[in-house]
Amino acid sequence: MDNLSKLYTDIHRTIKHDRAQHAGEHDGLRASNAVAQLFEKKTAGLGEIPCAITEHWLNTYIKPSKNIAQEPGETNIDWLVKVFSLLNGTFDTDMDFPQSDWKKIADIIKLEAEDLPLDILSDIMAVFVNRRIL
Repeated sequence: MDNLSKLYTDIHRTIKHDRAQHAGEHDGLRASNAVAQLFEKKTAGLGEIPCAITEHWLNTYIKPSKNIAQEPGETNIDWLVKVFSLLNGTFDTDMDFPQSDWKKIADIIKLEAEDLPLDILSDIMAVFVNRRIL
């Protein structure tokens, strides 16, 4: 199982576990916060970047959702997995973000660049240059 498939599996397991811990009741914001914590754990060692990414994800996609009770939905899970892919050097050419997200992600990376291992920073910057983000 590759890293992305494992992350998808772990996210769905986290959501299921959260529901089971609360007598079968699903709370979208609570489940999304649990997923954010999982993402931060899976991307440990990258300074404050994972926390800044999950804060953006929660504030931009989860909290304003018109269907918060059903969050995190597959589209929002996919977004987080794509960021994970960017951070671990497996970002594919067919993956993309809205321009506003590219800008936010680039801002986060620039602010925390000194906390990143050089190989990871180099991979991320290569994606930014190829996408003309910088």
